[in-house]
Amino acid sequence: IEMIINIFSLWEIGVCVVLVDPSTRGIEMENVLKHVRPQFILSDELEVFLEAEQDSGIDEASLILFTTGSTQSPKAVFHSRSSILSKLKMTKNAIDLSSWARTYCIIPLSVVYGIIDNLLVPLYWGGSVYLGANDPTRSLSQLKDDFEQYKITAACLVPANLKTLMSLYPEQQNFPDLMCIYSAGSQLEGDVWSAFNSWVGRPVVRNVYGSSEICSAVCGTEKGTKPFTGNVGKIWDGHLEIR
Repeated sequence: IEMIINIFSLWEIGVCVVLVDPSTRGIEMENVLKHVRPQFILSDELEVFLEAEQDSGIDEASLILFTTGSTQSPKAVFHSRSSILSKLKMTKNAIDLSSWARTYCIIPLSVVYGIIDNLLVPLYWGGSVYLGANDPTRSLSQLKDDFEQYKITAACLVPANLKTLMSLYPEQQNFPDLMCIYSAGSQLEGDVWSAFNSWVGRPVVRNVYGSSEICSAVCGTEKGTKPFTGNVGKIWDGHLEIR
């Protein structure tokens, strides 16, 4: 919660925020610091405050995310306030906004699906966000109770999370308030997709695709779509060109 407050506070005064995976250590962290040359650092282990330049221009960089390196070497991706806002507005015609009424967030905020899709999207459209434990494994182990207690309507998870949940709770679940599970971050296999829908007792999984460079998911399947590997649905806004 403190980090989210810090992010919004820094944006309010026009500071660009660089989100880094908390597990980043050693040479990796040194490379990040050399690359972005931050003017101050906020972390649980280190707090160094230096004077920060303030520039609140809507087209100035407001957010820097580092790619995961799943398809190539990790790199920093810059996003302005205007690019973030355009992605938030794009979701209005792409998803059922009522499903984001009470969202459960366990994906790290340093990942695009954490900070944008699982946090900013529901908040922008008037929803509530429930934060899981800092430890994703612990969050998954308590997810069943949290879903029931807080009447969770949606969550953005990665395919590995779906597998873990089904192994933690082998018996079929209900979750009467759950409307959608958005699967992102890596390829969702058709058999896992089908198995999770059966585990919940109805088709709740929507496979979405995006990237740090795009700053959001940009396409996804419709609710109830027949599951199969590689199905990422239709582009939500604009067009896609592959070269």
